[in-house]
Amino acid sequence: MRLIFKILIILLINLNVFADIKQYEINGMSIGDSALNFYSENEILKKQENYFRQKSVKASEFESKGLYDYIQLMYKSKDKTYSIVGISALIKMDVNKCEGILEEEAVKISSSFGSDLKKDYGKRKIKHSYDKSGKSFVTQKKYKFSNNDELIIACYYWSDKIKNKDGYNDNFRVSLRSKYYSNFLNRE
Repeated sequence: MRLIFKILIILLINLNVFADIKQYEINGMSIGDSALNFYSENEILKKQENYFRQKSVKASEFESKGLYDYIQLMYKSKDKTYSIVGISALIKMDVNKCEGILEEEAVKISSSFGSDLKKDYGKRKIKHSYDKSGKSFVTQKKYKFSNNDELIIACYYWSDKIKNKDGYNDNFRVSLRSKYYSNFLNRE
């Protein structure tokens, strides 16, 4: 629990300083950075996942040596520099603990940005489209900035079937999304 609290304090300190999402870092990585600054092309390709139906964006998932359990990097599939258009950082956690933390931190994040926030979408609970049974959920708080980049904090709850079949874990997730990646996900 102390680790989670430290992570959220670091998140809030960084969010207070930066109004542009591209200046915010997760494990030293920001939107617009080249993934090649952090991983070799071989590592990126080896860790590529097939998350999307559309092929214009690819994702690679790495175990993290930092505060998070996993880091997911999203980049345009034809971009040979692997410029990051989305970052998600995951911490495995019981969903009941996660939702309590989500509530507390959402209030702090909303007040930290003030006029830089174009929209606060509020708390939403949605079915995850990956699970066709409809038993996996995401509870999220999503914020859109004046430049249309997005910050999402969320709790992912996976059904037992998905956990057993795919090895997924319930988790707390922080995601940074460029306007390009957000638009891609809306079409996905």
